[in-house]
Amino acid sequence: MKPLAIIGFIAVIIISLSFKRQTDYQQRSSLYGKWKLSEIFNDPGNGNGKWNKVVDTSYNIQFYKNGQIDGNYDFKNATYKIKDSITLAIKHADKTIQEYHFKIQDQTLIMSPSKPILCDEPCAMKYIKME
Repeated sequence: MKPLAIIGFIAVIIISLSFKRQTDYQQRSSLYGKWKLSEIFNDPGNGNGKWNKVVDTSYNIQFYKNGQIDGNYDFKNATYKIKDSITLAIKHADKTIQEYHFKIQDQTLIMSPSKPILCDEPCAMKYIKME
C-alpha cells in the first residue's frame, strides 16, 4: 500500500509542476510585445485614487523574448525577469533593479513599483497591448 501512495504523491507533484510551467509560459508569452501607456493611477492619500487617461499617448514599452525591454521614455537598454506570478524585475542600463507588481488581463498590463522605490501613496501605470 505504501508504494502505491508514494507513486500517487509523486504523480501529483509532477502534474502540479507541469501546470506551474504552463502558467509561467502563458504569463511570459502574454507579456511579449509592445504596450502603449494609456492611464496612470494616483491616490492623493485619502483613498480616493482614480485612473487618469494620459495626455501623451505616444509612450510605450516593448518586452522581447530574450529578456530585453525597451521604451521611448524609460527602460532604455534594460532587461527584465519575471520573478513570480506578480513580480517583474527590471534591470536598467545603470545596473539598478526596480521591481514592479504586475498583472495582465484582457490585453491590459498594470504595473506598480514595489521595491526598492515605492510610491508614497498608491500608484500604477496601465498599458494597452499594441501587437
